[in-house]
Amino acid sequence: MTSRLTASEVLVVDCQSTGSTPAHGHLIELGWARFACDVADVAVGARVVALPEGASLPRMVSRITGLTPADVRTGVPIEAAWRELDGAARAVRATTARPHTPTVIHFAQFEERFLRDLYERHDDAPWFRFDIVCTHAIAARLFPALPRRSLRALAGYFGYSSTHLRRSGDHVAATCFVWQKLVATLEHQHDVCTWDELRAWLEETPRPGRTKRAYPMAAKKRLALPDGPGVYRFLRSNGDLLYVGKATSLKKRVNGHFVKKPKLPERTLEMLTQARDLDFTETATPLEAALLESDEIKARRPPYNVALLEEGRRVWFAARDLSSFVDTPDDDHPIGPLPSRRALEGLRTILALLGEPATEPSPYVMARALGIMPVSAPDAACFLGGFERFRAANALGPHTDRRTLFRLARAIAERLLREPRVRREEEALTWDVERVHEHLDEALARTPQLVARARWICHLAESVVDFVEPSGAARRLVVTRGRVTACEDVGALPVSPSRLERQRDLDIVAYDRLRVLTTELKRIHRDGGTVKIVFQRGAPLIAPALDRALRAL
Repeated sequence: MTSRLTASEVLVVDCQSTGSTPAHGHLIELGWARFACDVADVAVGARVVALPEGASLPRMVSRITGLTPADVRTGVPIEAAWRELDGAARAVRATTARPHTPTVIHFAQFEERFLRDLYERHDDAPWFRFDIVCTHAIAARLFPALPRRSLRALAGYFGYSSTHLRRSGDHVAATCFVWQKLVATLEHQHDVCTWDELRAWLEETPRPGRTKRAYPMAAKKRLALPDGPGVYRFLRSNGDLLYVGKATSLKKRVNGHFVKKPKLPERTLEMLTQARDLDFTETATPLEAALLESDEIKARRPPYNVALLEEGRRVWFAARDLSSFVDTPDDDHPIGPLPSRRALEGLRTILALLGEPATEPSPYVMARALGIMPVSAPDAACFLGGFERFRAANALGPHTDRRTLFRLARAIAERLLREPRVRREEEALTWDVERVHEHLDEALARTPQLVARARWICHLAESVVDFVEPSGAARRLVVTRGRVTACEDVGALPVSPSRLERQRDLDIVAYDRLRVLTTELKRIHRDGGTVKIVFQRGAPLIAPALDRALRAL
C-alpha cells in the first residue's frame, strides 16, 4: 500500500551558491532534512562548502547569506557534503521503498541544476536518484492570486516565525513547514494523498496565467479603521509583527497599500502576502504619530521596515578641524551629534584633494568627495576635469583651510536654496565634467546643513514645542534629555544642562526621534500651521527666525 503524504518521509533540500547555475558559480552551502508531516521535530543538516582554488565569495552573496570569506575557506570539500546528502537520500529511499528519493525543494529549478552537476561529478550511480517536486509550483496552482510565493512570503502566509532566511538550514526548516501546510491543503481540497497522485496532479493541473491579486487580509479589517492620525502595524496570522507605519489618516494610508499600482516593490508584495491582521494606535496629531513610529521601529525591529532601524548605527562627534571622530562626546569633539562617522567626508576629502597633486584618485576617494557609492563613481579623468572646474569656479588654492572651505560650503548651500538645481534628463546615466562639478558643490553644501542640524538637535533635546497643525489641532510637547512627552500644561523649565551633558544623552534613538520631530515641524510650518519653540536658553523661536532656522536644516 502506498504511504500517504501526511505520513511519508521526504528529503527537503536547499543550496546556496555564488551564481545562478554551475556554469556561473559554485556551491557554498548545502542543507537537507529527512522530514515527515506527522513528526513534530525536524533535524536539519547543513554544511558550508569550501570554494575551489582561485574562486572568491562575491560581496553581494556574503551580504545576503551572512557567510564570510573565512567561512568558505574553511568549509568542507564539496564531495564530502555530497556524500552526506546522498546518505540522507538513501535513508529516505529505504523508508519509502521507492527507487528514487522523494525530494521537496522550493523553487526547485535552481537546486536541481546543482544537484545534477554534483551527481555527474561525484557519483558513479547509473541514474539520477532524486524525484523532485517544487513547493513553488504547487503553491502557484493552489494559491494563484497570492501577491508573491517566495519562500519567505509563503512561509509567512502560513504563519511561520522566520528569521531573515539567509542560510540553507533556515531555508530547509521553512520549506518543511510550507510542505506540511501544502500537503494538508492538497488532501483536504483536492483529494491528493500520495506522492504518485501529487505527480499526476502537477502534470494535469496547468499553471494559471496572470491573476488579479487577492490579499490575505480581510478588507473589513482595514475598512473599519478610523480616519484620524496614528500608527498601524501589519501582523502575521500568528501575531508576528511585520511592519510599522505612520499615517495622517489611518484608513486612507492602510487601504492605500492594497490599491492596485503598476510597480509595487517586491519587498512590499512579499510583506502584504503575509499580512493577515493589523492593529493600530490613534494619536492626537500626525506629528505624534511620526514620533511613535520612530520609537516603535527601534524597540520592535519589524523585518519589513528599512528606515529608522537602530541596528549597526550610532551617533558621532567631530573635532573642530574634522581630524577625528568619537562616539562619546568630549570637549575636544564638540561638533555633533552626526548620523554617521562619514557624514562630513565630503568636506574632508575635498580638503585633502586640494592639497595633493592631481594623481588618479581611487573610486572610494571619488565617491567620498561626491557623496555617492563607489560603484557609481565616474572614471578618473572625468572626475579630475570636474574637480579642476570646481576649484577654478570657487578660486580654491592648494593651501585652502577648513574654515575657508566651510564658508564656501555655507555660501553654496544658500545659493542652492535660492536656486535649486534642475536635474538633467541624461544625468542618471552618464558622468561629465559639469555633473562632477555640480555634485562636488552639492556634497560640500551638505556640510553646514549637517553641522546646523547637530547644533539644532542639541538645543531641541531640552525644549518646549507648541504647535498647531494645519487641521487646527493644538498641542504642546516637552523635550527632556532627548525624550518627547505630550502634556497639557508646563511650569518653569528646569535648569539647562551644559552642551556636553546634552550631547551625552543623544544616542541614535534620540537623534532619529529629534530628526523626525524636526521634519514634522517643517511640514507644519510649510503647510500653514504654527510653531513656537522655547529652548532652555533664549527667547521663544517663532517666525520669521523659525523659518530661517528650519530652512538651514
